[in-house]
Amino acid sequence: MLRPALFALVLAPSAAFAVGSGSEEPPKPTPTTTECPAGQVWDTETRACVASSSSLIDDDIRYEAVRELAYAGRHEAAYRVLATMTDQTESRVQTYHGFLDRVTGDHEAALAHYAAALAADPGNNLARSYLGQAHVAASAAA
Repeated sequence: MLRPALFALVLAPSAAFAVGSGSEEPPKPTPTTTECPAGQVWDTETRACVASSSSLIDDDIRYEAVRELAYAGRHEAAYRVLATMTDQTESRVQTYHGFLDRVTGDHEAALAHYAAALAADPGNNLARSYLGQAHVAASAAA
């Protein structure tokens, strides 16, 4: 049985599907998802795919690439870009790890990443939303 607070959290309007952008709209496909191979992202300056570890791009660009790749269902590519983020303990990085783990079926790892995200930033509402979704999915599967 769902607790009322958890139920309200899951059903409340949120950026749950935004994966961090502040928008509930799916990202528009860019060459990151239409042209670049796994581990690369589109660099608007050079107008070419570059390694996600390249100094030509920053973590904000990597972050948006992970969001776009996740929406496109390219989970392995999203994991590869996420691995190049500068601070792996950062709340948004942990949130994305949790999201990707959850959608690829690793529930326990997802919960651990959401807990780490919330420990790093208790105000991370996206991590809270995803955590709620993970609990709902686990309850439905039980």
